[in-house]
Amino acid sequence: MRLLFIAFLASSACADPCRQVAEQVCACRANSSLERSCLAEVDAAREAHPASEESSLACEAVIEAKSCTCDALALGETTACGLAQSP
Repeated sequence: MRLLFIAFLASSACADPCRQVAEQVCACRANSSLERSCLAEVDAAREAHPASEESSLACEAVIEAKSCTCDALALGETTACGLAQSP
């Protein structure tokens, strides 16, 4: 099942909270090659869709909740990382 990053993962500055969430999600990939591919997709999305202040606040909330874990993703709890399933 492919995950679709919510627009707030496509934010701009390097050390912003949305980038941090994206790095957490990508770190859950099976190997470093898949992790690098994931980060490349994130970077492309960030360039195409800069995030709003509201999106950055949503990412901060995900970080503060500490809900975005590999275990949560493995259990299908994609909203814990601010992700939605693609239709």
